[in-house]
Amino acid sequence: MKAKNYILDGYSTSITVKNGLLITTPGNTPSGTDSTQVFQPARDKPDSIFVTAQPGTVSIDAMRWLGRTNTQLTILYWDGSIIS
Repeated sequence: MKAKNYILDGYSTSITVKNGLLITTPGNTPSGTDSTQVFQPARDKPDSIFVTAQPGTVSIDAMRWLGRTNTQLTILYWDGSIIS
């Protein structure tokens, strides 16, 4: 089975939870497109989320959701080095 990885980018990205669903919102991008994604824990969750945005927020509820669903979160600096 192929891994499902998701990449978030843009200025002021956010990862939150609402009604048990993980909501990822990319920040402002030059293209101006809104590609908010909603993930259900049992059906379509990603295996990993990579965040390359600076700045941004990850809520405590989102951290719990990621832990419960065994979803890896990797935050990268602009040069590709790992923050966490």
